[in-house]
Amino acid sequence: MRVLVLVLGILALSGCATRETHLPMDLSFNDGSKGECTITNRKMAIKAKVPSNVLIQRSDDDLVLDCVTVDGRKGSTSVPSRIEKTFETYFWDDGTAPSVMEEESWDMFRIYPSEWVIPVLPVEYNQ
Repeated sequence: MRVLVLVLGILALSGCATRETHLPMDLSFNDGSKGECTITNRKMAIKAKVPSNVLIQRSDDDLVLDCVTVDGRKGSTSVPSRIEKTFETYFWDDGTAPSVMEEESWDMFRIYPSEWVIPVLPVEYNQ
């Protein structure tokens, strides 16, 4: 019984209070090219070099990537946002359920994939 209480106490103390507002994401083109992307969602708009690892702000909408390679080829894609299913998602430390929280608070449970490959057509198709 003591072990169960100890485990539950550790889980409660390591809960949502320390969740980050940004998540890392590795970006690359499908053919290994280099380039740049404009990355947007409802809460942010940045430019980033590709390939690279960028910090993406959590949001409830899809992440939109509009990109161009160094040789001028364009690629765009949309990365879906989804709710992370974890033990912490169901209850706060004080025992209240997240369903009674404000809608903005749900963003802390939103995640994007940790890596994304941006499709671009081969050079011969872009002439």
